Amino acid sequence: MALRPVTSTEVLDLWRAVDEETRSIRDLVTTPDIVTATLAVGNNTIAHRLGKLPRGWEVVDRTAATTLYRVSWTTKHIVLNSSAAATVGLKVF
Repeated sequence: MALRPVTSTEVLDLWRAVDEETRSIRDLVTTPDIVTATLAVGNNTIAHRLGKLPRGWEVVDRTAATTLYRVSWTTKHIVLNSSAAATVGLKVF
């Protein structure tokens, strides 16, 4: 099977796609914000310093058994619902 020649436009489009994916991966790897928050039972608004809409969050520490659910997030805050009072460490990315 013979390969067809690739145009310069196709190469440029490929480089743009690779560059965009590289930036997305770099954002996930290099810019998490570690936040410590004292939570009450119910909804809790927690500030983060990403300056953009988060892609996710992860509990990295907690002082009590609690289940957390994301209610909403913005470029400045994440709202989590907690099943118990606890202090948690969160990685927001």
